[in-house]
Amino acid sequence: MKRLKANITVGQYVFRGVFAISIESSFDKLMQISTIEINRKVRWQGKNIFLGESGLLKRGDRVVVESGYSKNTETVFEGYLNAVDTGIPVRLECQDNSYLLKTNPITKSFENASLGDVLAEILPQGIEYKNRDVDIGQLRLNNTTPLQVLDGLKKGYGVYSFFRDGVLYSGLPFWTDYQQEHVFNFQRNIISDSELKFRKKEDIKYKVRYISIKRDNSRQQYDAGDDDGLLRTYYAYNANITKLKELADAKLRVLKYDGFTGSFLAFGEPRVQQGDLVNITDEKYPEKDGRYLVRSVRYVFGMGGIRQKIEIGEKA
Repeated sequence: MKRLKANITVGQYVFRGVFAISIESSFDKLMQISTIEINRKVRWQGKNIFLGESGLLKRGDRVVVESGYSKNTETVFEGYLNAVDTGIPVRLECQDNSYLLKTNPITKSFENASLGDVLAEILPQGIEYKNRDVDIGQLRLNNTTPLQVLDGLKKGYGVYSFFRDGVLYSGLPFWTDYQQEHVFNFQRNIISDSELKFRKKEDIKYKVRYISIKRDNSRQQYDAGDDDGLLRTYYAYNANITKLKELADAKLRVLKYDGFTGSFLAFGEPRVQQGDLVNITDEKYPEKDGRYLVRSVRYVFGMGGIRQKIEIGEKA
């Protein structure tokens, strides 16, 4: 049986007697969150670690979580302490590097900006980032934090932003730069598939909406697919109506497939992150084999072992 191991570093303090760790990440959410449960009786040189103004752990302390089996531990979360819930057990609420984007509001006007221009202006010094070439055009920021700017770019321009391994990626929901590929088999390393459903492409309905954003911030829209289908909205830049139709038709072909949708529960190895690829295989029904993008992952470490709830997206 594999032995579990975890090291939690908060500021200058290291904890090994951890009750539980959970980490949630998704390309659809800028902020990756970790909750850590620790015995309330833990003390340091006779001082209480958590309680009151004399507590040694402070909001904004750097947090590093390492966990895994036996000697195969790895860093599974890096971020900052956001809050301490002093119940039983004590819960440390942590946020990834997006914690650094919640302060220092900005007031600035851009007349014809690119995504790179905006990121260079709003991000704190020392934040490593990668971005796609996206024309933003005119943009007005009035006492707006970097986190609010990125949220606005997602809602208004379809620009996804998230941290992975300490780097901010901005532009696309999935990047090949960091993708790793993993294999999961129903007869070997999938614990539960109760939330994983197999579907036929003729049974699913989608309505795809493509919006073109012009340099002057005017917009043009094209819809394709089923009027009563699940709406998926995508963005293009400086595209004419012919290009929008081409993009929408191509996206429909991707979304409508014979294969799985939903999520499945797996062990802690191989470790999966949002944006990775998973090959799902079935020795009894090989016709169901497929390769999928990972939308989100909930990683849990505790008395019951390590588990990953992996939500898949479209076929890759």
